[in-house]
Amino acid sequence: MLQSAQASATDKPGGGLGRLTALGPREPWQVALLLPRTWDDLSNVVTAFEAVALRPRLGETVVLRGRLADLPQTHFRPVPRVNARIIDAQGRSVSFAIFGNTADTAKALTDAGGDLCLWGRIDEFKGEIQLANSEVVHPAWAGRLRPRYPGKSSVIGAALVRERVVEGLRAALDEAEQYLCEQAAGGDRARLLDLIETIAGEPMGPRQVLVEAHVPRTVERGQRAQSVLERLSALVLVRSTLAERDRRGEARWHAPRDAGKRAAGLPFTLNTDQDRAIQETLEDMAEGAPMHRLLAGDVGTGKTAVYGVVAATAMDAGARVAVLAPNTGLVAQIAENLSAWWPDLDVLAVTGATRKREKLVDRQCLVGTTALLHRDIGERDLVIVDEQHKFSRGQREELLAAGCHLLEVTATCTPRSQALVELGVRETSRLTMRSVKRRVETRLWDKDSRPELMEAIEQSLGRGEQVLVICPERGEQGGKANGAEARKRASDAFVLWEKRFPGRVRLSHGGLKAAEKTEALQAMRDGEADILVSTTVVEVGIDLPRLNRVVVLHANRLGLVTLHQIRGRVARAGGTGYCDLYVPDDGAEVERLNVLCQTDDGFEIAEKDLRLRGFGDLSSGSDAEKGFLDGLLFQRGIEVAHVEEAARLLENTPFPPT
Repeated sequence: MLQSAQASATDKPGGGLGRLTALGPREPWQVALLLPRTWDDLSNVVTAFEAVALRPRLGETVVLRGRLADLPQTHFRPVPRVNARIIDAQGRSVSFAIFGNTADTAKALTDAGGDLCLWGRIDEFKGEIQLANSEVVHPAWAGRLRPRYPGKSSVIGAALVRERVVEGLRAALDEAEQYLCEQAAGGDRARLLDLIETIAGEPMGPRQVLVEAHVPRTVERGQRAQSVLERLSALVLVRSTLAERDRRGEARWHAPRDAGKRAAGLPFTLNTDQDRAIQETLEDMAEGAPMHRLLAGDVGTGKTAVYGVVAATAMDAGARVAVLAPNTGLVAQIAENLSAWWPDLDVLAVTGATRKREKLVDRQCLVGTTALLHRDIGERDLVIVDEQHKFSRGQREELLAAGCHLLEVTATCTPRSQALVELGVRETSRLTMRSVKRRVETRLWDKDSRPELMEAIEQSLGRGEQVLVICPERGEQGGKANGAEARKRASDAFVLWEKRFPGRVRLSHGGLKAAEKTEALQAMRDGEADILVSTTVVEVGIDLPRLNRVVVLHANRLGLVTLHQIRGRVARAGGTGYCDLYVPDDGAEVERLNVLCQTDDGFEIAEKDLRLRGFGDLSSGSDAEKGFLDGLLFQRGIEVAHVEEAARLLENTPFPPT
C-alpha cells in the first residue's frame, strides 16, 4: 500500500517532484495516482461583452475572454485588491476586481496582455455589468473542465499541484497503467480490463481511466473514472487482507469441543446465546489454524461467563491462559469470578502492584492489566482481551506466541475490528439475550433545554436514584469554576455540582490517587453520595446498583463507542435508566449522536461508527484503528462502501486472488 511521504525542504525545478511529495508521490509516474477532488467548469466562454446580452445571464459563472483594457489599479483598503477592465474585440468592456495577493494578480493580468481569460460570476452594480469573484485562468483551460487538486497549507498550493500533475501526466501513464495491472490483476491485462468493465459498466482501458480521472470531457465521466480507480483500490485492499487471513499457519494447541463440565459448575444456567458462543469458540480452537475471534455483547449479556467457561475448559486440557483487562478494578472482578465459579482453577490477578519476584511463568491462568505486557509470563495457548476497544492492536496481540488463539471481547469493537468481522477475517459470536430486563432512554439536550434537564436530574435524585456526570476533560483541582468551559472539566464541574447539591457529590478522574477514586466509588455504594462527577475513567469496570442516570456534558467531544460504554453503567440491575447527552453547541454532530438515540445495540453502533470514522489500516502490523487511509491513490481514503462492494465482487468474480 502506498504511504504518504514527508515534504522535501525545497521545491526542485524541472523533473523533480519537490514539494509535491508532501501529498504522497515519490516518483514522477505517481502523479497519475494523485487525483483532483473536483473540476472547475470553464466551458462557458463569452467573447462578446454587450450589456444587453449579458444582463439576462446575471448569476451565471462564465469565462470572459478578451484583453486587458488598461493598467490594473491596486488598492489596499479596506482589503487588498486589483481593479481593472476586460475589453472585447468590439471595444465593449466589463469591470472586475480580484482580491488577495495584489502583486501576483497585477503580474498575471499584465502577462496575459492580449489574451486574457477571467473566470467569475456575472453581476450588476449600479446599472453596470461586472464580473464578481474573478480569477485569472490560463487560456488553455478556456472551454474545458479544469481539475482542482488538493494542496497542503504552507507547503504547496492547489494551483502549483495542478501545474505539476498535468505537466507530468502524459509521461506518467505507462508506469501508472503497469502498476494498476500488477496490483489489481497480478499483471494480467485481460483480467484488469474485465475488472474495469465490471466496475464501470462499459469497456474502458486503464489508460483511458487514468486520463479521464484527471482531465475528463464531462464531470460525469470524470467521476466515473475516479470511481473505477477507488473501487480497484478497495479491491486490492480486500484481497490482500483476505490473503493475510489465509497465512495464519498452524495452531499451537487445539481445544476439546465439550464444555459441559465447566458450564455445569456455574451457579446459574447459561442461556442459548451463551451456549452457542461457547461451542463456536471451542470449535474454532479445535481447527488447524489459530483462532482470532470476537465475542460481542452488551452489558448484562454474560460475556464473562462465556469466556470463563472457554478458559476453564481449555485449562482442563492443559492450556495456559492469559486474560487482559483495562483496569485493576475489572481485573479483580474477573479473577474473583473465575475463582468463585471454579475454586480448583489456578488463577492469579496481575497488576502494577504485583510483586516482581512473583513467578508468573508457571501459573496456568493470569488475569491482568497491561502489567502483563511487562512481565515474563511464558508462552500462552489462549489470550483473552476484555474490553478490546481500550487497547491498541499492538497491545492486544503482544502476548500472542506463535500459533496462539486470541479471543477479543467487547460491547462495541473498534472500527478496524468491525471491518475485519464484516470481511470475514475475524469470526464473531454475538450475545443479545440479557439476564435482566433493562431499557435505557437516551436523549439529546441543548443549552435551551438545560433547565428541563436539571429538573429531570432532581427528579431522579428525589426517587433515591444516583446520577453519574461525565466531563470530557479532567482539569486541575482548585481551578476557576464558571461558565460552559468549566463544565468540560471534571474538577471544575465538581465545584458547580457540589454548590448546588452540597455534601452529595464525589469526584473521580485519572489524575487522582487510586485511594481517592476508590473512596469516591465507595461513598456512592454506601449511599453517602448521590452524584459522581467523573471523566471517562469510569467507562468500564464500575457497578453501582442505584445508578440510573448518566449525564454526559459536551457529548460531542466523545466517540460513539465511548458514549455507549458509559451508557452501559446505568440500570445494570434492570428497569429503566436514562442517558442524557448534553450538547450546548448548536449543530455539533447531532446527526452522529442521534445514532445512540436510535439503537442500544452495541454491534449496530460499531457498524455505524465504522462508516463514520473509517476502518483505519487493515494490514496485520498496523495500529491505525480508524480513519480513511490511502490505498493505491494518494490523498484518497478508501470508503467503507467500496470495501463492502469489493468483498461482494471477490465472492462472485471468476478470478482467483492474485
